[in-house]
Amino acid sequence: MTRSRQSAGTAKFSPDGKKLALYNYNDQLHIYDFDRSTGLLSNHKKVEVYPPDSIDRGIILFSSVEWSPNSRFIYCSSSVDLYQVDTWENNIHNGVRYIDSYNGTLDPFSTRLFLMAQGPDCKIYMTPKNGSYSLHVINKPDELGKACDFVQNAIKLPNSNSGTLPNFPRFRVDEDKKCDPTITSLFGETVYYRREIEVFPNPSNGVFQIKIPEVHRSGTFIVSNTEGKILVQKQVNWSVLEEIDISTFPSGRYNIEFYPDDQHEKIYYGKQVIKI
Repeated sequence: MTRSRQSAGTAKFSPDGKKLALYNYNDQLHIYDFDRSTGLLSNHKKVEVYPPDSIDRGIILFSSVEWSPNSRFIYCSSSVDLYQVDTWENNIHNGVRYIDSYNGTLDPFSTRLFLMAQGPDCKIYMTPKNGSYSLHVINKPDELGKACDFVQNAIKLPNSNSGTLPNFPRFRVDEDKKCDPTITSLFGETVYYRREIEVFPNPSNGVFQIKIPEVHRSGTFIVSNTEGKILVQKQVNWSVLEEIDISTFPSGRYNIEFYPDDQHEKIYYGKQVIKI
């Protein structure tokens, strides 16, 4: 039986308006020079983000593509993996770098990697495919490799997102600055940015050790289930290493969050743990 070849992905012009990138899992990455005066595409390049013999032609992994603000890097997402492609490499095939894979988080459904869009604050935002209370963020997309600082479930949303992002054109093609990194608010709403907290062992029988960042001690500690229901909420003043015990809870996934007091960055620390 011959499997059909199926594709699903997106296309984006570079912020400087000079190139077009198209990407999907089956056909991989295609890059063209773009002439804004004539609308013509030229100088086609195909980049194999995945080795050709590793691609399963019988599945659809919805893919997304986005450029860094400096028009150097292309980010390619295929549901489970995120790659960065450096277009300034002399041999562009050497510029493919693995960034990260979906970490298995449910919020309350799978938060697999989905659509990407560059924000006016110079970050790249990624929505999970399903309804979710979080967004993934590439905090420094102009940086090489993992220095781009990709954080999964980085932003905690006040309401569920249905797996969509605004589809804006490039507004600042002719301006020197393509975005403004000083933007820090979103329509007056309080938005918290997530950082990973170290929790071990994970999975466990319900007893976990938490390593608290040295710069933070006091704050609010929360345990919730994947439906967002808060099961534990208390004010704490911790040392560097603390133990939590949820061994009386049913087996499953739980979100552990710590919101430090007296900090202006609106950062919280989170981790999804598995109680067996």
